[in-house]
Amino acid sequence: MLEETALVTDVKGTSISVRTVRKSACDSCQAEAGCGQKRITQLLIREATDMAIDNPQCLDVRVGSQVLIGLNEGALVRASLILYLLPLVMMILAALVSSQIFHHELWQILSAVTGLLAGFLCGRILSARLLSTGDYRPVLLRVVL
Repeated sequence: MLEETALVTDVKGTSISVRTVRKSACDSCQAEAGCGQKRITQLLIREATDMAIDNPQCLDVRVGSQVLIGLNEGALVRASLILYLLPLVMMILAALVSSQIFHHELWQILSAVTGLLAGFLCGRILSARLLSTGDYRPVLLRVVL
């Protein structure tokens, strides 16, 4: 289970809203003053993320409390495979199939791009279905403070 500390911003029945603050390895690095990576990270990545989480155990949670939320590692691995590997596999398969059918390189390139786009579309459809199951949502583990 991947765990992260979050701050409760709102409580509505069995649903709570939490804010997580993104931690960067740059904060503890000795070379942070001369490194361009920290500046890029500051420009592109949001500091805090707000999300809604269910509280099925009805833990005593109040606004301002710190809670520990978790995400199943298996869910993260499956989501990564769907997001990154599926489009690449479909692109390679489309290129291989088109190389057997078409002998002109332009058609093979267009088929590979079409396979990549189809992979992204399939990934989007699969991720929407998997998100509805609830396995890919963070869960409230316990109240820290």
